[in-house]
Amino acid sequence: METHASATVPKYLLSKFSLVDLDRCFEYFGVELRGTKMTEESVTLKVYGDKEQIKKAIKGLYSLINSDYKKQVQIETEPHKRPTSKVKDSLEKLQDEEGYREDYDKLADKYIQDCFARDIKPHPEVVDGFVR
Repeated sequence: METHASATVPKYLLSKFSLVDLDRCFEYFGVELRGTKMTEESVTLKVYGDKEQIKKAIKGLYSLINSDYKKQVQIETEPHKRPTSKVKDSLEKLQDEEGYREDYDKLADKYIQDCFARDIKPHPEVVDGFVR
């Protein structure tokens, strides 16, 4: 039986979703998203379709919200990896002041040459030389 229904979802849960994403979610379950109403704290979704399909669509939406939340938490809590050899080499060069100056001078020369070739005024810090 086709029916009109509405679902109210806290706004912060839908912060990562666009209207297109919401529409696709409901369309996947054969339900039409006919409108949205936003308040400061919530979003009301007006849908049309079979009652059972609407229930499945709402569960599917919450499933998407939960999977998106889990991805965010996983990214935030992912343990830091050990520095690669490139990073270790860079840290060692930073500790060696002469090595740092040599690298800086080489890169500064390339930068200034590139600026002149493109007719761009280089940063004064680079033109003045080694920055401490």
